[in-house]
Amino acid sequence: MIDPAQLLSALESGLSLPKNPVLITFDDGYESYYRLAAPVLKYLGIRALVFIPTYYVERQKPFWFDVAWSYIKQSKPDELIWLMDVLGLKYQKFNRSIHQPLFINTMKRMLPEVREKLIDRMEHELSGMSQSDALNRLYYPLRYEQIRELAEEGTIFGGHTHTHTILTVMPDWKADSEIVENKSIVEDLLSRPCHFFAYPNGGHADYNNAHKLILRRVGYKAAFSLTQRRSSIYEDAMDISRINAAPEDTVTSLLFRCTGVMSIITLLRRYVETE
Repeated sequence: MIDPAQLLSALESGLSLPKNPVLITFDDGYESYYRLAAPVLKYLGIRALVFIPTYYVERQKPFWFDVAWSYIKQSKPDELIWLMDVLGLKYQKFNRSIHQPLFINTMKRMLPEVREKLIDRMEHELSGMSQSDALNRLYYPLRYEQIRELAEEGTIFGGHTHTHTILTVMPDWKADSEIVENKSIVEDLLSRPCHFFAYPNGGHADYNNAHKLILRRVGYKAAFSLTQRRSSIYEDAMDISRINAAPEDTVTSLLFRCTGVMSIITLLRRYVETE
């Protein structure tokens, strides 16, 4: 197990890390990290790296994907016709298990200013639902004072764009702005440099070399993807892959993920689906 300081030292000095190093990271900076994860990590002596999209921290708004998920989950099929129309999806018999992730994945590919209008409507309609859980605290990000407290206790915070928008969705100038604004807010908040970045969504198609150049230019030392493979920081520090621990994982399935073969399986599945 290594901590972010060891990773930074290795990147800057070129010295080797221990064999099979493991770094614990968290995306998005949910408030539940403060209440649930941080105490356990502190007890175990683990310093984690947390990537935050600053738009939600500034406004103390639920993350857009949680609002959308909650809205779709609680709405009746005929109440979602407007959303299917906006997203350009064909009208067909509604299947929640299929359409819910389809809606979310389509919204991931929208520009933030376009997506935010949809989220505003969803929040408004959710506020009138008697069983609404859109304002559940589990959906909210960390507060400024919690971030400062966690940083003082050893948690390292990294950038994750301002609005949690996939970089390849935006023109390069917009991606540049999202990266710079996010980094500036994190550094101003903590009065220390922000060295690490995580690509929103983090798939192979979600970032490119132009984005790596932006990250290097503004002073990032390393950037992390979610391509589910084992990788070396010495091959490309702006493309360090991570292995996701999914909610449905068992110890066995997580160990399987850690072999790094999930990326190969994903590529083979895509190949078969396109044939």
